[in-house]
Amino acid sequence: MKLALQTKEEKSYPWPKASNIKFPLISTAAIQFNARAYPAMIDGPNIVKGAIKGRPTPEKQDRADRIGKHMSWQLLEEMDDWEEDTDRLLIQLPIVGCAFRKTWFDPLKGYNCSHLVSAGDFVVNYWTRDLETCPRATHVLPPMYPYEAEEKMRSGLWLRVDLGRAPDAANDDDAPHVFLEQHRLWDLDEDGYPEPYIVTVHKETERVVRIVARYDETGVEMSEEGEIVRITPTRAFTKYGFIQAPDGSFYDIGFGTLLEPLSATINSTINQLMDAGHLANVQGGFIGDGVSIKSGNLRFKPGEWKRVTSAGANLQQSIVPLPVKGRPRSSSNSSEC
Repeated sequence: MKLALQTKEEKSYPWPKASNIKFPLISTAAIQFNARAYPAMIDGPNIVKGAIKGRPTPEKQDRADRIGKHMSWQLLEEMDDWEEDTDRLLIQLPIVGCAFRKTWFDPLKGYNCSHLVSAGDFVVNYWTRDLETCPRATHVLPPMYPYEAEEKMRSGLWLRVDLGRAPDAANDDDAPHVFLEQHRLWDLDEDGYPEPYIVTVHKETERVVRIVARYDETGVEMSEEGEIVRITPTRAFTKYGFIQAPDGSFYDIGFGTLLEPLSATINSTINQLMDAGHLANVQGGFIGDGVSIKSGNLRFKPGEWKRVTSAGANLQQSIVPLPVKGRPRSSSNSSEC
């Protein structure tokens, strides 16, 4: 992400504030991917298209069209951030390698919501196979202002707890808090079978503010004896992958992994050329004792000549520039210079 964001860190080698050019290789690749993928996904108002299973009939086709139009309206009109998040997702995806979209019903708003979740804010076991079989996945919620947490507590959605002041907030009472939302399996009733729950915790105080089931009656499978056989949880997260990780891990790879060594090589080559050109322009070297020049640093303006008390041949022989690549060495024979 530092390479993609063109983050510049001050350099101290080969000297302080040396050339620090960042070639936008990864950024350019991500922008080109976004420019091709975005119109392929959103090519008009009809984003969702229903597929007919079984024998096609005019009634089935009409129903599929109606469902597609309604879901397209939900994405573009009802979900305020869906289109913007999709644009942002198609930038992050080729850089990081994977991203997630969280979709849920917001009881306060009364309709479905969808937000982009960056890979850095979604924590699972590195070797988990997929989200369906993963027993625990944690979403680091976006920083939440105190008034937003208060609204959830007053509405009864969250348990009322004393959050205190956000860490590192100094005297700012409006500094945001961080909450962790864990989608996990938990044997809360101690019947020997872990049920799917969503547990929300305040990170700083470790206080639980909400526990809610993430399944409904349609996902419960019972045996003939009335014992729970399986509970299928409702899905809240959708994973978007770029290139599957060669080691078989959960998090996929992107241009950030593939192009990072090449980008570092390009940056080093450009910066070395710039530093060498800087040395060749400012020059520097050694001056012999036989040359009478006013002591101190000499600075020249373009087209300026300064007088010295020394013959030309002696001056040329007494000044030895540093041998910097990109410029010829001085010679005692003026005709060779």
